[in-house]
Amino acid sequence: MIATAGRAIGAWLAAALLLAACQTAGGHRVVAVSPEDLEGTPPANVRALLGEPELRRTEPPAEVWQYRTDRCVADIYLRQEGAAQRVVYIETRSPNAATVPAAGCLQDIATVRASGDTGGRS
Repeated sequence: MIATAGRAIGAWLAAALLLAACQTAGGHRVVAVSPEDLEGTPPANVRALLGEPELRRTEPPAEVWQYRTDRCVADIYLRQEGAAQRVVYIETRSPNAATVPAAGCLQDIATVRASGDTGGRS
């Protein structure tokens, strides 16, 4: 019984620490973002999690939204599927074109946008 209570308290404490880690230094709340959160979703969900893209371009049959920080670049491909436009592909890279994990890049973009920072870019 004590071991179970200890595990419950430990789990609660871990959850509290994780939630606290979702705050930026300026007190802005940052939501965890992963590729799975975006794939198959409409543009409104992308905007809600990452804000407005820095660049939009059309590459038929897709529209590409680009987000950048000083650490990574994310290209989010949206395509018309039925009556709605949806995210169909996400590509991430470093500013010098090296491969970077999508989850880390998307989280970096969300954190930078929530803080109002430019990610080291002017």
